[in-house]
Amino acid sequence: MSHMPSSLVIEEDMPYSEFSSFCLSEYLGTETKIHSTRNKKIHSSSKPIEKDDKIVKDGKPKDCSDILASGRNKSGIYTIWTGESPTTRKQLRVYCDMETDDGGWTLIQRRGKFPVQQDFYQGWESYKNGFGNISEEFWLGNENIRVLCLKGCKIRFDLVDDTGSKGHALYQNFTLSSDNYRINISGYSGDAGDAMAYHNNNVFSTKDKGLVARANTHKGAWWFFSGDYYCHLNGIYQPGVSNPESVLWWTWRNKNNLDSAEIKVKPK
Repeated sequence: MSHMPSSLVIEEDMPYSEFSSFCLSEYLGTETKIHSTRNKKIHSSSKPIEKDDKIVKDGKPKDCSDILASGRNKSGIYTIWTGESPTTRKQLRVYCDMETDDGGWTLIQRRGKFPVQQDFYQGWESYKNGFGNISEEFWLGNENIRVLCLKGCKIRFDLVDDTGSKGHALYQNFTLSSDNYRINISGYSGDAGDAMAYHNNNVFSTKDKGLVARANTHKGAWWFFSGDYYCHLNGIYQPGVSNPESVLWWTWRNKNNLDSAEIKVKPK
């Protein structure tokens, strides 16, 4: 729609009557003032969204915490705008967890049992740009993750084993550098064990870049180090199997394949 202002956000679940009113008023050149009785589905940049001292100044949320601050508190798929500067921002579809640990988490990875299992034994470019189904198994993309956490994030790993038991690891400090997506992670708390401490300050490795031998041995990609690994959530999905190629968190369930895993980030 050529007349649609780029400063407006139109949600998927906007009632048709509101959308058609908006289109008509744009066509006639009149001032648009549309209000919804359900959480304001259209937000104009001329009136910032304010809640809990957070403001989405241009109506373009940069992550799921901005979306939560705007009053949208249902977990699901949303559009955010990411970029290193206002001129480089782009739209990105993400899954937002609005329930765990006060909500506002942007998922960067998910593993689990789905009708079609995603192949995570991918090369460097695939991991850089992202792959998979955002509703099921996926990797958001190292470049997207790096930009999301330019100013620092908290990162949370939510794990479920094959008996249904849950564990988690929360880190207060997380960034990825432009140096082959080297990870900086610290400030652990949780009940799954501080497995990522062993991976801190390592570059990302895939089957065609970095510690290629490790990636090929474990049929995935991760921040491997020369001494191997203590966790690897991008391995082969095979629940109930004890296998070093599996999706695992060694400090919690040794090399037993996990039933599901999610990785999510939120601004500090």
